[in-house]
Amino acid sequence: MWTLPPASAKRLADSIRNEGEIIRLVLRAPPSIWSLIEGNITTGREVLHLTSAPDTAAMHSLTHRICRRHPVLWEHRLTRRERAFIVHAAREAQELGIWLCADKPQRVIFHFSPSLYRISTAYPQALIDHVLKRLDECAAS
Repeated sequence: MWTLPPASAKRLADSIRNEGEIIRLVLRAPPSIWSLIEGNITTGREVLHLTSAPDTAAMHSLTHRICRRHPVLWEHRLTRRERAFIVHAAREAQELGIWLCADKPQRVIFHFSPSLYRISTAYPQALIDHVLKRLDECAAS
């Protein structure tokens, strides 16, 4: 079971709680995320509700930006261990059936224009609640 030092866990939990709804722009998504789009979309946007992550790279892409550069984090960027903790907590949520499932999918919006391709993700509250629960457990220890 992954853990974090109490101070690190508290810092991350405070940052997440201060954000409210968490929506992220992902500029560098792995090919496995882009391969989810079928057909030749050249402009507009496509919204998918993912019920499973295609591979490890996709899981990291979906979860690595869960904490934005909030004032609490300005002096300290997320460490590899902190990012790994968040990815592991997200995997737990998927295995427990509380994220990336039919009831609580991951919403991914693919934006297309002639010269720009980007993805934004909206994290479901079920995932955020699970990550916060795990962070609170670490902070209490």
